[in-house]
Amino acid sequence: MFQRLSIVLMFAAALPLYADEPDPSKARVEGVVVDEAGKPVAGATVSMVRYSPPESPATATTNADGTFRLISDSASVHHRILLASAGRGKRQGIWQVEGAAIDLVTKARIVIKPARTIGVRVVNDLKDPILSATVGLFLYTDTLPVLLQETDRQGMATIDYPADLRFEQVVALKAGIGFDYRDCPRSNSRAVTLPKEITLTLSNARTLRVHAQDSSGIPLAGVEFIPWIIKKKNRVGECNLSGAGMMRAATSKTDKDGVATFDWLPSDSGSITFCCRSPEYHEPKYTAVFSPDDSDKRLVSQLNRYQPTRLGGKVTRSDGAPGGGVLLDIAGQGPNFSYHRDLARTKSDGSWTHSVYPNHSYRIVVTDGDWAAKSRKDVKIKEGEQVTNIDFRLEKGTLIQGRVTAGKNKKPLANLPVFLHESSAHVRTAKCDADGKYSFRVVAGTYEIGIAPNREVIKVDQLPTMEKNFHLERPMGADLSGSVRTADGKPAVKANISCGTPSGGFVFPTAATDEQGKFVFRRRTVNMLIYVVNSENTQASAVVVDEDAETANFVLAPAGTIVGQILDKNKLPIAGVRVECVMTIGQGKDAKQIKLRTTPDALGNFRCAGIIDGSECQIVVVSGQQSQALKTVKVSADKVVNLGQVEFAK
Repeated sequence: MFQRLSIVLMFAAALPLYADEPDPSKARVEGVVVDEAGKPVAGATVSMVRYSPPESPATATTNADGTFRLISDSASVHHRILLASAGRGKRQGIWQVEGAAIDLVTKARIVIKPARTIGVRVVNDLKDPILSATVGLFLYTDTLPVLLQETDRQGMATIDYPADLRFEQVVALKAGIGFDYRDCPRSNSRAVTLPKEITLTLSNARTLRVHAQDSSGIPLAGVEFIPWIIKKKNRVGECNLSGAGMMRAATSKTDKDGVATFDWLPSDSGSITFCCRSPEYHEPKYTAVFSPDDSDKRLVSQLNRYQPTRLGGKVTRSDGAPGGGVLLDIAGQGPNFSYHRDLARTKSDGSWTHSVYPNHSYRIVVTDGDWAAKSRKDVKIKEGEQVTNIDFRLEKGTLIQGRVTAGKNKKPLANLPVFLHESSAHVRTAKCDADGKYSFRVVAGTYEIGIAPNREVIKVDQLPTMEKNFHLERPMGADLSGSVRTADGKPAVKANISCGTPSGGFVFPTAATDEQGKFVFRRRTVNMLIYVVNSENTQASAVVVDEDAETANFVLAPAGTIVGQILDKNKLPIAGVRVECVMTIGQGKDAKQIKLRTTPDALGNFRCAGIIDGSECQIVVVSGQQSQALKTVKVSADKVVNLGQVEFAK
């Protein structure tokens, strides 16, 4: 609320006048595309990444001043992602809505930069190229593919991607052939550069069939399913396909007999749950679950009809005028711990309608920056019903507003979420602006408000405004910026930065340096052990950064490497395990411990590089619930310690 006026004024001059005002029940993004120098980019294509293919793709072309407008197919653009492209894809940019977006219009500024390129080679187990395999780049934290392409006759898919794109995995599959994926280095703040080329192998596919039926046991045709999580034995991470509806090769629709067939699933995977993706049916309980221990079990998905089960009504203002563009938060609780939450927005005449899960009890809350209304609760609906008398009378209510600060200097905390609890089912979120300010608009009543994990009860009377400020002795998170240089003083480009605790444990990939060797990322405000290694894993450094530090600079030093081969008790190579290098730096109370991990190849060979000079390293092999400490060695800079063949008695 505090920043809305300034943002609107800022973009008012930039946006053109549109001939037709869009449907107020659909949220939209209005913004501008600029280059790295801040100059508008005309003729750029802006598209909205979705979880499912839309009936009409949401794309726009920027005007002469770089402005654009994109209409969403839903009431909010929260967690939506925009991709901008110019110069036939050679310049790209990405923009994402972080968290809730309750406004009808959300503003965006997309910076396009020279795109990066990755080549994905897809082969079978004989190393023959696979034609027309689907390759997807999966976004970090969102389990959806942002870029898709099919392989050519050489089995190659060459994909240009935005330099700031944060990846989770690269995935490939083809019907009847197989499925494979590769985990990418993770970053919670900036992009991690992918290798120029990787290879994925599709082989040993198994076929599974899902039988869909309604609540009466009648088979259902045309119902789409997708596997949820797939974990291959020779992969450290697992692949989440639940948001990969745009990757059509991963989905399957039931035939006239109600059977959906998946003939590309890896035979070495564990349990797989299949999710229904139909807009007409709701899955009250996940029942189509494949288990390798019960492979002959018939996979059946019991579904309830999702449409035409609908809630609806009308929203009016205090003077009787229709309330158009008002956001409604709908949350329902059903049997078997089933839970459904979604958003709806009113049309220009104040009417609204929304498909909901049947056999649930719903609570509907007006969530708007300018209006409030008394919530409706315990609205029950059965399969096939339509309840259309859920009306709301708007009022100005009370504007709860305040500021969040931290530290001795009472520094405002930007982007921090403040939570307002109306009930256990409804939690509203407002993010602090650059000045640490936030706001909610509510009717009179009792609420809980606070910053996770602390909250307090407040009573709201019929007053125009209510001020509620929060102060933290120390912020829960803060930006850490700095630079990394190599041993010869040059900027360390694309160096990987990982964070952990000084007392030991794994360090987790957090950020990467840019072309000038600089970085910035969000960190917890605790004493933190930061491990930095260059892109070649030949130089490294490990430093404890104080909880109050806002900047840190690192100078790398030559590092060592440990190699070896993992064999079983029969002297055969082991590939499907994890190798951990427990690295101890220093002695006594000043000692620091870091755990690095890697995975052996098909011949059991492993390589753990980036070992700090003079550290003592213990090699541990982990397989499932079993672990075994093998050898402890001391590593020197620029030296390769070869452990030879080591036995893991699993």
